[in-house]
Amino acid sequence: MAKALIIYAWQGKDRKGNHQRGEVSAISLSEAKNLLRRQGISAQKVRKQSKPMFGSGAAKVAPSDISVISRQIATMLAAGVTLIQSLE
Repeated sequence: MAKALIIYAWQGKDRKGNHQRGEVSAISLSEAKNLLRRQGISAQKVRKQSKPMFGSGAAKVAPSDISVISRQIATMLAAGVTLIQSLE
């Protein structure tokens, strides 16, 4: 069974001494450091990328959806429905 890749955020310096930062996917922390070393990056900080607290973080709310729900709530409030009832 294949292990899941973990995203690691890193900061370090390249071969020219320029500060770099980014993300790398690896099975473990040591593999992430090895991948960076092979790319010529001297990693100073490597840590697991934090996961979003709610949901997967991939699903975004489209501006058109915000527009539709705003119009619907405005219509209900204009009709005399309370805000609590319109959100249910």
